Amino acid sequence: MSTNLTPVPAPAAVAAVNAPATNAVGVAPWRTPLELTVLGAIWGGSFLFMRVAAADFGPLPLVEARLALGALVPYTLLVILPTNKRLLDATLDAGSVEAQALLARWGRLHAVRTVVSLAVVAGFVAVIARR
Repeated sequence: MSTNLTPVPAPAAVAAVNAPATNAVGVAPWRTPLELTVLGAIWGGSFLFMRVAAADFGPLPLVEARLALGALVPYTLLVILPTNKRLLDATLDAGSVEAQALLARWGRLHAVRTVVSLAVVAGFVAVIARR
């Protein structure tokens, strides 16, 4: 009589080997806690910056700068994103007149974001220089 001595893997080991590399949403399981940690550090840092900067800059310039920078997010999502999506559309011919017009539009829209960002930085530099 022969005995079969083939090792049988433990159920936990089988589950670990067969576990998907991503969750149901398609995100790696380690990524969400990492993103939340980074977001928490940024958020906490912004509160620390406000606490320190309010005394140096004054409340009004600080609020104006934060509103100007914060307005860039909805501007990007509502105004620039449709142009980006159309530019990234696989059916768009890269050499067409429409593609050239979309690129020119994207350039103008991006210039607005750049000018606002530079104006906020210039404002902070001006406030710092006065001190």
